[in-house]
Amino acid sequence: MKILSAEEVHLILLDLVLPRMDGFEVLRVLKEKIQKRPYIIVISAMGSDESKKKALALGANEYLVKPFNLSTLLERIQALHSNIR
Repeated sequence: MKILSAEEVHLILLDLVLPRMDGFEVLRVLKEKIQKRPYIIVISAMGSDESKKKALALGANEYLVKPFNLSTLLERIQALHSNIR
């Protein structure tokens, strides 16, 4: 969170399972406190529709379920990048 307030970040790859706060809480904080939010791709082993809907509702742009192919991740990043232009 400190980096986001100090530097311009364009993309975050976010896991939902984190040591201090979970990824949902990170998404909540980003939504509330960061005015210019970066694109966020959630990468998680939680594959339920409920988790995906919750993450997207909190501001995630994409949701990938582990395991996934690297080519899938690169395709999602390229699609987001083309939306930036």
